[in-house]
Order: sequence, then C-alpha cells, then structure tokens
Amino acid sequence: MHDFRLIDYLVCLMSTEQSPALNGITGNTAKLKNDLEKLGIFHKDMSLYLLFKPREYSIMGFSGFEGRYYSLFESFEKDMGNAVSIQNLVIALAFHYIIEGKVTHNHIPDSPFIESERRQMIFDGAIGIPTFYVRADTKKLFLKYIVSKTKKVRNSRRYPGYLRVKLDEYLNALFNILREDGCHFIDMFNIEGVMEDLKQRLDSSSNLRASTRLTNEILHSAGVKSPFDLNGERFNMASERFYYNQLRKKHIMEAFNFLEEDFRNLDISIIANNEPFTSALNFVLQGMTLSRFLRLFKNDFLKGEADIKGIIQMVFLMLIVEYIEDKIQKRMRVIYDSAPVYRAGNA
Repeated sequence: MHDFRLIDYLVCLMSTEQSPALNGITGNTAKLKNDLEKLGIFHKDMSLYLLFKPREYSIMGFSGFEGRYYSLFESFEKDMGNAVSIQNLVIALAFHYIIEGKVTHNHIPDSPFIESERRQMIFDGAIGIPTFYVRADTKKLFLKYIVSKTKKVRNSRRYPGYLRVKLDEYLNALFNILREDGCHFIDMFNIEGVMEDLKQRLDSSSNLRASTRLTNEILHSAGVKSPFDLNGERFNMASERFYYNQLRKKHIMEAFNFLEEDFRNLDISIIANNEPFTSALNFVLQGMTLSRFLRLFKNDFLKGEADIKGIIQMVFLMLIVEYIEDKIQKRMRVIYDSAPVYRAGNA
C-alpha cells in the first residue's frame, strides 16, 4: 500500500554498530539514543522511532506495543479494527515462537545491515517497488524461513549473491505463515473473517485496500479519473481537502455510531438498579432523553457549532459508558473465575 510519507518522515531509526536497539538487553534504547545524539541525529529525550516497539513500563507507566507502520485508515471499523486484530495475532504468534524456542535472537541478528535487509520490503512497498533483494547467505534465519515459503524467488542476475523476491508473493507467504502457525490463535480470537478480509486485500487488483479506497475518493472529490490527471501539488491539495472535509466527517460519524451502539448494548438493569449511575445520567442530560441529546449534539458537532456545554456533557457521557463497561467486564471476570473448570478425563 503506497504511502510516500514512510520515505520522507522519520519512521524508524537505524542502530549503530556499537548500540543495536533490538538486541533484547534492558536499556539498549537509551544507549542508542545517547549515541545518536552525539552524532547529531536525534535528541535522547525523544521517543525512539521504530516501526514497531514495546512501551516501556518504567517510562510510560503501562505496557503494550506501539506501531508506526500505520498511516491513514479510510474507515475505523473496516480498516483499523481489522488491522488491530491482525496486530494482536502477530504479537501472540511472536510470543508463541519465543516460548516454544522456535525463534531466538540468533534468528534475528541486530547489525545495521541486517536491520536494513528486514525493513527494506516495507519501504519498497511504500513507494511501489514490486521486488526486493535478500542475501542468499543471509544470517537472518527468520527472514530466510519466510523467503523459503515465498513463491517465484530466483537468483538475481543484477546482484550476484542475492535472491530476487517479489513483494506480492512475500506478502502471500506471510499470510500463509500466519494461517498455518497461528491457526489456534485465529480460532481463539475468532478472527476467521478478518483473515479472509486480509486475503482479499492482498490481491493487488482489489478495491478493498484502504489506500485504493482513499485514492478513489480523492479523485472523485477532485473530479478526475487518475492521479496522473493532476500534478503533485494539486493532488496533495485535493487530498488535504478530502481528509479535512469528507473523511473527517465520516470518521466523526463512525465514532458517534460506535457510541450510540455502546449505549444500546449497555445492561440497563445495572443503571436502573444503581442510584449513582442514574444520578450521573440525570445530571449530564438535564431532563433530556439520551437519544435526543446524541442526535442534537451530533448535528451541531458536524456543523462545527457544538458549544462548550454540549462538549462537556459528551465527555461525561463517554466517561459513564467506560465506567459501566468496566463494571460489566469485572462482573464477567468474577463469574468466569468462579466457574468450575472441566478437564479431559474428569468431566
């Protein structure tokens, strides 16, 4: 999916020979940032830019993962939701590889050259280059494993000692590895439909890709049929107009739809039988029904006419929803934890 911003924006930093950031040793990122600052490349107080990295609990106060390989979604529900599901699958499979001992640090060395070798396909894809090259004797064993599953790989005539790999075939190989090695996680997460959606998006002619849909809508708003009907400046301006107007409003509408669905799915009995919840809703809505408030506020917000009072009311409502959902999840966890465990042989 082409996105030139991955080329002219500092998406990830390369390690130095002295300080690889991906060697798995605690404090490695701080050491690299110090080196890069001495070289005049980066400020050590900034977050280390990587395509994908863990959130450090000692710094952030929570754990998790940050992805910088995402760009822009045409739809939160159709694109971002599925993208997050696939990311969770990849993380789960990675931990499975590590726990089972199938992938160790020896499979993913951290020298700057090998870092570039494993990142190149992302940047090639961003600017539309259909092939990339891997050393036939690469020491990156995990990359070699993926390439071994990739079809139509051949020795490069242009670059002796390298394998020529087609990006589309490489992506198909990655999909098959996720399908085969992560089959139990796909069942556990109930994302078979997400996998089917991903498979269709891998088809280069598919209109399901977020980039394709975004481009088509930009062209439609500009009144042209091809990006080449506009020069670079005019296409960029048309893109900005589309992002700020149609796409922004679409994302806002999606957000309101999610919020309204959350309210519909709430367990009303929890609110009705709990005086603090009832009082909180009455305080926020001030005699107005929830459906009427949401309808009026949505219309004002889309027109850019929402006042500070309405915005504060909406923030309170969102906090109430989050609080109630948290209560429901905690109650479900208590029920789950107290349920009897049945094992094979003693049912």
